[in-house]
Amino acid sequence: MKKISLDIHGVIDSMPELFSFLSESIVNNGGEVHIVTGGRWDEKLEKQLIKLNIKWTHKFSVYDYLKENGAEQNGK
Repeated sequence: MKKISLDIHGVIDSMPELFSFLSESIVNNGGEVHIVTGGRWDEKLEKQLIKLNIKWTHKFSVYDYLKENGAEQNGK
């Protein structure tokens, strides 16, 4: 099974046509596309990905992960 992880900001949004084709090809052939963001995963972000025609099977937000696991802000 093919797996790929793509970052949104600075990667997907820099070449959306390429990553639309790539993500759709991988998902349509039974592979996994993992979307990663340093920011929050929310409805606005999902709408952006849908508008760019990006397909995904998994998602990961560094921000949400840290918040859910009690990381403190600004090193405090």
